[in-house]
Amino acid sequence: MKYCIYLFLTCVTFSLYSQEEKSIQKAYLNYFELPRETLYTHLNKTTFIVGEEVWFKTYVHERHSNLPSKATTNINVGIYDDHGNLIENKLWLANNGGANGNILIDSTYTTGDYFIKASTNWMKNFQESDAFVQKIRIIAGDYDDIKPEVKTNTYDFQFLPEGGHLLTGINNTLGFKVIDTHGKGVYASGSIYDENNEEVATFKSNTFGIGKCLFKPSSGKNYTAKIELKNGYVFTKAIEDIKDYGINISVNNLLPEKVYINIQTNEQTLHTIKGKEYKLVLHKNGMMKSIPFLFESSTTKPFIISKSDLFKGINIFTVFDNNDKPLVERLIYNTNPIINKTKVIVNQTKSENDSLYFSIYTLNKNIPNENKALNNISISILPETSVAYDPDHNIISANELKPYLKGYVEKPGYYFADTTSKTTYDLDLLLLTQGWSRYNWNSVFNNVPEKRFEFENGVTLTGKVNFDVKINRLKLQEPELIGYRWFDIDVKNDNTFEVKNYFPLKDEIIRIAYIDKESELAKPKLYINCKLSPLDDLISKTDLIRNNSILLDTPLPEDVGSKDFFYDAEIELDEVLIKGKAKENRVESIGMQINNRTFKDNYTNITIKEATQFRTIADLIRADGKFNVTPTEFGGLRITTLARNTLNSNRSPAVFVDDVPISDFSFLTSINTADVEGILIDKNGFGLGMNGTNGVIRIYTRRTPLEEFNIEKSFAHISTANAGFTNPKTFYSPRYKSYQSKLFKEYGTIGWLPNVYLKHNVSGTFQLPNTNTDKINLYIEGYDSIGNFISQIVMLNINTSKSN
Repeated sequence: MKYCIYLFLTCVTFSLYSQEEKSIQKAYLNYFELPRETLYTHLNKTTFIVGEEVWFKTYVHERHSNLPSKATTNINVGIYDDHGNLIENKLWLANNGGANGNILIDSTYTTGDYFIKASTNWMKNFQESDAFVQKIRIIAGDYDDIKPEVKTNTYDFQFLPEGGHLLTGINNTLGFKVIDTHGKGVYASGSIYDENNEEVATFKSNTFGIGKCLFKPSSGKNYTAKIELKNGYVFTKAIEDIKDYGINISVNNLLPEKVYINIQTNEQTLHTIKGKEYKLVLHKNGMMKSIPFLFESSTTKPFIISKSDLFKGINIFTVFDNNDKPLVERLIYNTNPIINKTKVIVNQTKSENDSLYFSIYTLNKNIPNENKALNNISISILPETSVAYDPDHNIISANELKPYLKGYVEKPGYYFADTTSKTTYDLDLLLLTQGWSRYNWNSVFNNVPEKRFEFENGVTLTGKVNFDVKINRLKLQEPELIGYRWFDIDVKNDNTFEVKNYFPLKDEIIRIAYIDKESELAKPKLYINCKLSPLDDLISKTDLIRNNSILLDTPLPEDVGSKDFFYDAEIELDEVLIKGKAKENRVESIGMQINNRTFKDNYTNITIKEATQFRTIADLIRADGKFNVTPTEFGGLRITTLARNTLNSNRSPAVFVDDVPISDFSFLTSINTADVEGILIDKNGFGLGMNGTNGVIRIYTRRTPLEEFNIEKSFAHISTANAGFTNPKTFYSPRYKSYQSKLFKEYGTIGWLPNVYLKHNVSGTFQLPNTNTDKINLYIEGYDSIGNFISQIVMLNINTSKSN
């Protein structure tokens, strides 16, 4: 046995340095040379009522590095009908491996099953689809008129031998699976009988209808299985395709530190293959290790392999003959070393008015506290009684399992929700009965992927200037997280221009100008086009089969229809107009004289020049340079002093708009500079005493329009139409008619937090509306700060009367 371990380790080193000499290794390396992206889309739920939004967060994972992918920013997410035809699609912007968004389920949808699909342009390079597909259900006003289709339940029983073959004269591990009409696994037990009606093996399944038994068939005999289901239904099935010649594989992966592999043949085969070289090849994602071996006097070749020498997660073992023909294959999952998963801790802190407040932090003793990276997670919050959340995959199974299996897997998230001896055993049963991996060896040898499609980062603008005066450079106002900035575009000799990696929002107006002889902005004559890669407009039949899950089917209460779910209309208030007399001199109203030197040095009177140069007042503050102006993680705005030796922990200046203090600085991104009369930006906090420790910003809005100001006349305006990114909405809770109804408790939504960024071991907070729900579930998916997956369900008992 020790010799086998040493041989394995020696061959691993040899294969890594000899890939040009080995045709299998070379072909395999070439096939996986291009990086592969895997998508997982976390939905806030999987059953929706017309009028609700589908809220989602798509995570992009790169399998070579096993980390979040930053190569792609363009994510297509759309809804497809039950035949895989596109209904609507939108382009979403990914940042640091994640993109969040929402799609309205409007009145054009009828009751039925649909699919959500997320994909990237880069994925088109590969014949194996790595797009994310999840079935969803929509309930519309026609729900009460829909009569469920009644199907006569029939059962499909399949024998699935380990490695793919049954061989006479040896003990084979014979897997099996039984499913009903809906594709759902059914518990079964039974026996195998030979042609003389003698029992030769017994078996029973797990709850997914999957099981195995040892079976040693004899040459020339016929065998039949008698199967009994839990409901008492009994049927028989013949065991076919038993071979007299060949080799087989048997794997024991249930021990904590080692894998036992036994490659077998029978006596009649041994005479024909003795002395021929075979290879046991271990591979995954372009990585490969190989053990050559021979059959000599024994019909078995045992190997013991340390799990520390395996790849993390899925490992694929394939046996090749001396002509590099694959003979048998077996997939296993390696949980060694067991990773200390990051755990998300959530606690309710208080209840106040109509809101509930919570603390949240992550715990993982293997991550040092000085780690500055952030955990990146999304959270769906639903009533504990909800039947509307029933996804196929969690983020772990979508990345660790789905890319390698070609068949449908019932509830794959089960195998990774918790690691126990039972889930480990059930996962090994699943992989045993899955047969060969999704990567076809004929394709590996003959159809190497070509790089025909690029990682997409934004869109490409192309255009041509049509003007008598030669223009060498254009200026584009480009949106940023805060306001806008100028962007220079070089014009070619033929008057054409191109801007790559541009990130416009859908239906955004692009503003382009040039600088004339007077150094002023001028409007050019031109045309422009936004180029996007064509979108796949359907879901393939293979993806439909792999993702055609059975969603929880709990009907609406008999006395309530979907029309009773929401209020019919919002209440619209009458417009209120407040009139008042403006003060003649608002500068003097704060006790400061315009001739004060400190005031004059820091005060800017807004003219056409400033209004043209800075679109929003936040742009002007940032350009002034006295304060740091940065976006926050949740779409807000942070303004801080440049000095670090402040007298308190708050480094933000005092900010006033027309003498009224404001604390939410994101408001400044919506104030156009042209609508401001003047601004004081003083890092010393003049006139405020101790309240001005971190400086002061005073903004005075304009009472009369800026004379002759119309910046729009200086630009050519072009709409991006659909060739842009959709701007995700901030989550809002639907206006449910009752939080106590069975309808809300089973289908309602309490909250959705798509972008929760947490420093390790540092607590954050969030709040939810108080729906008077006693128990809630938080469905958490994402990455921790070192790139490991997080998937967790947190159940909380809610105290609606809790206060500080």
